[in-house]
Amino acid sequence: MKSESCGRALLWIAICVLFAPAGCTTSAPGVEFARVQGTVRINGRPQPKVQVIFSPDKEKGNGLPVYAGGETDEQGNYTLKYSYRNKTGEGAPIGWNRAALSDMSVGYQATRPSAIPPDYTMAATSPLLVEVKAGDNKIDLDVKK
Repeated sequence: MKSESCGRALLWIAICVLFAPAGCTTSAPGVEFARVQGTVRINGRPQPKVQVIFSPDKEKGNGLPVYAGGETDEQGNYTLKYSYRNKTGEGAPIGWNRAALSDMSVGYQATRPSAIPPDYTMAATSPLLVEVKAGDNKIDLDVKK
């Protein structure tokens, strides 16, 4: 009886050793980042206090779960920072992204309408399709209202 149990145990160990590498293929591919900065303009005028979020565009082949964001200063300039796998740094993932914008000057209790049209506030509907390339990127975001 003991030899039969040992034989089964050895068989299961052999099966686990043979198929263990197949379980390790779910790790995410390496992600490369590049520095991104630019200016947000609405009807040609720099816009302060705008949150900028770059989201990967799956339709253009960038399906990585990596996002980058920043906020414009008083001159409408922004610099993106990313957070990925407990690491943060300057930049955004290389590849195609959709840029979403939110008017942070309005606040939760809006006393005036947002300077950003609603289509620009979500990556799924934003017409701002941008490509981040290796190296330093200057990506200006122009909104027509």
